[in-house]
Amino acid sequence: MALIQGSKVDVISGINRDVQVLLDPNGVLLGIPHPVEEDPSGATVQARLTCVPEYQYRGSQVITYQRLGFAELVTLFPALPNISPRETLYELLEGLRTATGVGLSEDDVEDAPVEAQGDGTYHVLLKAKPLSQGWYGEGTLVFQDLPPLSLVITDVTLEWN
Repeated sequence: MALIQGSKVDVISGINRDVQVLLDPNGVLLGIPHPVEEDPSGATVQARLTCVPEYQYRGSQVITYQRLGFAELVTLFPALPNISPRETLYELLEGLRTATGVGLSEDDVEDAPVEAQGDGTYHVLLKAKPLSQGWYGEGTLVFQDLPPLSLVITDVTLEWN
């Protein structure tokens, strides 16, 4: 998965890359993912890919793919700097996209409170919704507050001519 666009678009992009076809995400519907019994972690799922009417293809196909785990994701970003803290994860999603390039949506994660740790860091639980098309599991994301302006502007003397 490319991580940057949203789960459905990333899954379609992966199909396009793997089978060398050019499916338009607006031309297909990606059904509810169902975990494969052989994978107790929940990473491997099957979902039905169905063409919308009047698309360049017709019919549907069941696909099997690997979702990404939040436990692995948080190891890629052990301590994110400089995100403006919010009250909840949903309010933080756009800042996370900007800081990490990871495109999470409310369809992917359960909302959770952002918790100040008292040392300038914040923690928030990333917990995948059971029907997330691109994610499974959970992990705690750690980030730091935006730096104060006083760190970059310490002594200013303006001379107007």
